[in-house]
Amino acid sequence: MTERFNYSTKKTLFKPIEVEIDGQVYRTERIPFSLLKKVMKFETKAAAGDIDAVMAQLKLILGVPEKILEEIDVRDLEAMLTQVSGKIFNPAKDIEEDEKNSSRPEPKESP
Repeated sequence: MTERFNYSTKKTLFKPIEVEIDGQVYRTERIPFSLLKKVMKFETKAAAGDIDAVMAQLKLILGVPEKILEEIDVRDLEAMLTQVSGKIFNPAKDIEEDEKNSSRPEPKESP
């Protein structure tokens, strides 16, 4: 029997990536290649510690206004980008966690 994997250009199998800043939640539902190409234009500079490039990537991915990003501690910006990038470039980890959580046996009540 053939195994079929279904994917869509309209939605994703993955959970949204969310970041909360001062009570406001910013999220991205999907990360199409067109968005990733824009984000990756800043990668070399961001990896070299250019905080403007880090902010540009977060602004593109999550839609956080620049004025808000400018008020965040630069160490937190670096941490935020690391966390978000981990969700983008290591999606298998989320799949493994979901499978692990869904295959867990339900607790049984004691008699």
